[in-house]
Amino acid sequence: MASGIRPRLCLDSPQHRPSSLLAFQTRFSLWDRIRSCHRHHHGLQRLVHLHIRNISRRGLPQFLVVWLSGLCRDGRRVQLSLRVGATFPMGTNGCASLRGYLADHFVHWRDFRPPFWRASQTHTFLLFHQLAHDEAASGSASASRGCTDYLIRRNDIAVCGFVGSFRYHYTPDQAPEHLSAALASLLHRGPDGSGVFRKDGVELGHTRLAVIDPNNSAQQPMIDSTGRYVIVFNGEIYNYRDLYKDYCSDDLALNGRSDTAVLLAMYRRFGRACLKYFDGMFAFGIVDFEKKTLFMARDRFGEKPLYWRKLGCEVLFASELGALKRLRPEETWRVDPQSIALFHLMGSMVPPKTIYTDVAALEPGHWIEFGETGQKSEGVYWTMDERLEHFTRGSEVRSYSEVLEHTQFRLLQAVQSRMVSDIEVGLFLSGGFDSGALLGLLERSKLTPIQALCLDFSEQHYSEYRLAQITAERFHGKLHRTVLSADVFLRGLDEFFASMDQPTNDGFNTFFICRAAKELGIKVWLSGVGGDELFGGYQIFQRITRLKQLALALQWAVPTGFVDKLLSNARRRLRVARAYQLADGGDRAVRAYQVCRNPLPWRNVLVLLAPDLRNPVGALLAQADKLYPKTAHLDDDFQRATVLESAMYLRSLLLRDMDNFSMAHSIELRAPYLDHRLFEYVLCLPRTFKVRRGATKPLLASALPKPLPAEIQRQTKRGFTFPVQEWLKDHLTQTFEQYVLSKENAIFWDLDVVSSIWRAYRNGTVGSEVVWNLYAFARWMKGRHESL
Repeated sequence: MASGIRPRLCLDSPQHRPSSLLAFQTRFSLWDRIRSCHRHHHGLQRLVHLHIRNISRRGLPQFLVVWLSGLCRDGRRVQLSLRVGATFPMGTNGCASLRGYLADHFVHWRDFRPPFWRASQTHTFLLFHQLAHDEAASGSASASRGCTDYLIRRNDIAVCGFVGSFRYHYTPDQAPEHLSAALASLLHRGPDGSGVFRKDGVELGHTRLAVIDPNNSAQQPMIDSTGRYVIVFNGEIYNYRDLYKDYCSDDLALNGRSDTAVLLAMYRRFGRACLKYFDGMFAFGIVDFEKKTLFMARDRFGEKPLYWRKLGCEVLFASELGALKRLRPEETWRVDPQSIALFHLMGSMVPPKTIYTDVAALEPGHWIEFGETGQKSEGVYWTMDERLEHFTRGSEVRSYSEVLEHTQFRLLQAVQSRMVSDIEVGLFLSGGFDSGALLGLLERSKLTPIQALCLDFSEQHYSEYRLAQITAERFHGKLHRTVLSADVFLRGLDEFFASMDQPTNDGFNTFFICRAAKELGIKVWLSGVGGDELFGGYQIFQRITRLKQLALALQWAVPTGFVDKLLSNARRRLRVARAYQLADGGDRAVRAYQVCRNPLPWRNVLVLLAPDLRNPVGALLAQADKLYPKTAHLDDDFQRATVLESAMYLRSLLLRDMDNFSMAHSIELRAPYLDHRLFEYVLCLPRTFKVRRGATKPLLASALPKPLPAEIQRQTKRGFTFPVQEWLKDHLTQTFEQYVLSKENAIFWDLDVVSSIWRAYRNGTVGSEVVWNLYAFARWMKGRHESL
């Protein structure tokens, strides 16, 4: 503080004034007790340095509370550095007294030093405003320790992850015991800080990867200025600055540099309707202590995960299933037999299903709320169907030039919004169309040069480095190359499977490129995921119409039940069984999609499973069909393919794997093509704007400000693929037989069928995706010692 300027002691609101304030001011001569005091502002945080000389041990805590409350009443945080003189009577008991007094009077506090005091040593606390929950309102002169909010932060333990529980019938003897262990399992998601909150049956833990507002003022769990709400949040709100300006700028206590604080303020203002305002990837939980509710929501596409389980009078929720288990390890966590079957059918877990019985994944675009008596309400705030219906009501005839103009505007808007960060952002660059287009859009936005990373292989057939070089040179990207060999892949498999939260038949591409990204020291990267789903890069876009026609013919020509008899002795012949899926009744677009995407036909899955796990014929297909979106009402097959790919492959596999395996390396991935404004616009366009004979993604190519290199435009779609087939045959034979053909797996599979599949693969009649599916599941089960 500048010389001659006194700290402000008076508080604005009488109910926040401690009852002892008048006596304190009379008893102590403040200026004689402070030898030096310096204060300055740093962003939204005030740093306060005090050197105390002669205040008594009993009077110091009271003085600090009064004086610091005056500094923080406008919502700023105060970091207090306290140094006491050599003659100051503050022993171990005095330290405990001061710590307890500060904890009772401030919602947030931090002690960076060991739990003892030494003369002439500086001790640091981080304090946040709000005296202990309104003494006047509580009717007591001092707040009870049992009603105090505690938030203890630790930066010395190893974007984000959260875990928590909400007990709606709470008694004090039901104290939680395992929050620390659950939080420790999430440290890879947030190496930049962690926080713990406990109050009245609510326990929350959070680990933080600092990307926006990386200083302490945005740490979590975060309590709003009234003390009514507390939030744990995983993700990024890209438009938080606009939201703060439009709806929250009148709140002087709000930290407008924190997207978490803005999200919580929007919820306070709009309730669950706030979700429609957010542009970002997110999963969060908010506890309302006044209404005694827990509200949870997830972003539109499912970029960030949220799992939950209801146990008696308690709701558990977390960013990862592993943390959920560690929160209540004494409970039974059994693998769901139906989920095993669905995994082998689809290659992933489709929300709301998870691998565990009675554990659910909150679906993308959904919210759920639990009340004070445990009643559950849930709803949907965004669906592709709703956006298509909205577009149809307000649609107008458009020229192609107008469509290109609007598409380019939304592409640039999406890229620029995903570059919001207080730290450096990089780009994953392959030799393909989508990532190259992103680099071109970054150049047009004057956001280049940018660090770009290409994952390369020694097998030349799979290498895209030369094409990535061409793109990087054209759009001024600083390209880095990392080569993944079979030996490096094999050495990394143990770590890969150890980080796998639940079974998936993919994800190793994300795992290894994120490991290379971490070595470059950049935390945030852009990815081209979503471009194929939106602009038509997959085979299904070319095949869906013909497969639907074939399905119509087969469903008309083949009598009900005949297929089962026909395949009774040929179910192991995958090509025959795959083709005859089209004869099953139901949505023909869904049947076409299942032929293109599913690793195994459903009849073969039933043969594969151990006898005790087999459902009656037809039950597996019926359960699977419930997870697919309806498509019959859509306008054209391009829309049907986009909806199916986005709802199934993108949401349940690509995005879940992206989050799981990027967070394993403390890396955040962002997907500009999943900007909902861009996605909605392109999804609703008629097929004629998105298809041109002989052209790859013509709408995207034509909408770019600067065209991609001709060599990139001419190539056919091949995807970001690994030489796993060669590596399996040459290097994984021994480990495949060790893990998959183990007798322990007889409770899951018919091992004779598995052996026949393995022989067929080695003979070249079965693809690698089938055996990798078995291998990935066996490795996941082995690492966790799961049981049915």
